[in-house]
Amino acid sequence: MTRLPVEIRPARPKDAAEIARIHVQAWQESYRGLLPDDLLARQDVSARQKIWEQALEQGQTRIVIAPGAGFAQLGPQREAEFAADWPLELWAMYLLDDAKRRGIGRALWAALAPQKPMTCCVLITNLPAIAFYEAIGGRRLLTRDEEIAGTPIREHVNGFAP
Repeated sequence: MTRLPVEIRPARPKDAAEIARIHVQAWQESYRGLLPDDLLARQDVSARQKIWEQALEQGQTRIVIAPGAGFAQLGPQREAEFAADWPLELWAMYLLDDAKRRGIGRALWAALAPQKPMTCCVLITNLPAIAFYEAIGGRRLLTRDEEIAGTPIREHVNGFAP
């Protein structure tokens, strides 16, 4: 596949609507068949926009965007059990289907440039994402049961060293 010429840059407050749109669309594309249809249908762009406006205003995480294609968010570790050894966490990385396998995910990853060990979580059934994280150096730390909006899931927690 050809690579998409795309700009990767730090997200700004005015990007909240675009990030919310990408977030919902990417969930619906990427998790179709992996999560219940009703859960995907309930995803709401305006609710996500409020969340992203708040995140961008607070500035406690690094958010990078590839406008029209995807975004990624890196922040402090949210889980106490990992905090000592893995102080950072990839909170989100989402690409639209037509932006996948074109180098944009790697470009978003590079733009975050984590300088400390970090983790990220991925559904065990999301084989393309698992392959991506392995290709960029992730190693599985554990597999666990979790929940998304009342829906039980299994996920891998991956670790990355800088």
